[in-house]
Amino acid sequence: MSIELIAYTQTLLQAYLDLPDTPSRCSSFDCTVARKLFQQHIPLSSAKAALALASMRRCYRSSDALPLPPIRSLAYFLPVIEELRAAPPDYWDYCWNRFLSLQKALPL
Repeated sequence: MSIELIAYTQTLLQAYLDLPDTPSRCSSFDCTVARKLFQQHIPLSSAKAALALASMRRCYRSSDALPLPPIRSLAYFLPVIEELRAAPPDYWDYCWNRFLSLQKALPL
């Protein structure tokens, strides 16, 4: 296993564990997903952006919506990773700015 692969997977898995509604430990399947993302040349910044985007969507959904179950796997984020890959280059900036405007609109 290369040093780059180890650093990538450790960083991505820690970012995953740091999110709300995720497990307290990674499964072997989570490790496999992280390795596959590395092998697919998904930039770490893109993978982490997808984790943040999906987490923001979960946190800022309608207050009258039914509660979502906990996230059980890193694979939960794969569709969002694909969404960001297919989106225009400035899509992440748009999402981040939208998140910031939502945060400002929330009462303290």
